[in-house]
Amino acid sequence: MAKLGLVFICVFLLVQWSLAARVVRDAPEAPVKAEGTEQNQFNLNEAINTFKEGIQKAFSKDNLDKMLENLGDAGDKLKEFGQNVINKAQETAADIANAANKKKEETSS
Repeated sequence: MAKLGLVFICVFLLVQWSLAARVVRDAPEAPVKAEGTEQNQFNLNEAINTFKEGIQKAFSKDNLDKMLENLGDAGDKLKEFGQNVINKAQETAADIANAANKKKEETSS
């Protein structure tokens, strides 16, 4: 229950923060060219390009094909595991039913 409260607080703060960023000031500041703006812009562009390249590498066709293949293998293993569990459960249920029938026949005889 406490986790739900924390999630609510986090979402509330995130919404408040984003709304506060949109507040229009009474007297907007005149645009002033700060020193090193071009350098900061270059670093931002470089960071964006690095991020784009990382995303493109992560979601390349080869990586997606490998991921789908691995998911297929995991699905097959999960299917096999599920079948084994169901077979064991059926065998156990049959053993219990047979033991109950034998007990019933012994008591009725």
